[in-house]
Amino acid sequence: MQNSVAKTFTIIKDFISEARYEQAILIANLVLLLISGSKISLTQLGISVKKKNSQLKSAQQKIRGLLSDFPITSKIYAKAVIKLFALTSVELIIDRTNWMFGRTDINFLVLSLRWHNIAIPIYWVMLDNNGGNSNSEQRIDLVKWFITNFATITIENIYADREFPSISFISWLIHKERNINFIFRSKGSLQATDGNKKVSLSKLYNQLLHAQHRIKVERHIRRIFGNRLYISARINENGEFMFLVSNQFHDDPFALYARRWNIETMFGNFKSKSFNIESTHITQYHRLSALFTLMAISYCYCCKLGYIAHNIQPITQKKIKQPDGTKISRSEFTFFKYGFYLLKNFFDNFLCDSAVVYRQLYQILNYPPDIKISKYSQVYKIITSF
Repeated sequence: MQNSVAKTFTIIKDFISEARYEQAILIANLVLLLISGSKISLTQLGISVKKKNSQLKSAQQKIRGLLSDFPITSKIYAKAVIKLFALTSVELIIDRTNWMFGRTDINFLVLSLRWHNIAIPIYWVMLDNNGGNSNSEQRIDLVKWFITNFATITIENIYADREFPSISFISWLIHKERNINFIFRSKGSLQATDGNKKVSLSKLYNQLLHAQHRIKVERHIRRIFGNRLYISARINENGEFMFLVSNQFHDDPFALYARRWNIETMFGNFKSKSFNIESTHITQYHRLSALFTLMAISYCYCCKLGYIAHNIQPITQKKIKQPDGTKISRSEFTFFKYGFYLLKNFFDNFLCDSAVVYRQLYQILNYPPDIKISKYSQVYKIITSF
């Protein structure tokens, strides 16, 4: 175990560059536990990091102390992520996730970036508003933080659900100093111009309910959210309206907007599907944010290894039968899950005994994602036999 912790320490060095040695070792220990599938409770983590002759309360107190005085700042974390995935341009997704623990409402506002159809968390804040929506100022601050710290990174698009568009947020995005492109979903009750009058989107596109092609992508601009924007509308498979607004024309804005779903998958992995953050009894905001960072670091390495491994040994495709009798192909694992199981396999079965495997895995996880891996390497052989 100690050997694996020391190797994890070296792998995640860019994330723990400002941590004291004792803090860095504890962080490496916790990241290793997350990858190993340990449950996220203070008791379970305390048991996992407790030394042989020490008390459980002492180990728990060390973890509380680490989470309270956490050495990985938002900027350190984000810079390490940009380097890890070798990014020069990004698509961003804004969303919110929340849950209840007792009477405490835990509410994260998260900015993520897309990488090979995976959402990677890059910056987040915790909202103290009883589980309610974010406001325009908070959304602006989220994006402003990113462009302030990563001015050389090009933002190709921002995607967000109907909770997020507002007059002030959109006006800020498309100001001439920024001119940031976006595709946002909008509520049907919002009003847009129709000639010299204003009507709700639901009324404006009501004819789609009776049309053969239930989609309309406007090529001319209408005024909505206090700005001149492109509007698209369609009827989804449940017979419900879906409206999108954007500052640019797109031939198929719905295909682009579907990329927003990546963040929902990410939240699922952070919550009930994998790391299970909802099971923690930690409710203090700064400690929860620190724990989220630990999960984000683990998640990043899992996603990167899963992508690299898929290019060596493609993820198995399964045929899923639909209610109408047709079959569709679906991947057995996501990149995250593939990498999660592989990393667990590496740490459990190989790293303690092989310096060669460790060195090769370190290179894979910290070098550019498209690095070519020799088919004669030990890591290559482990992946192809997994």
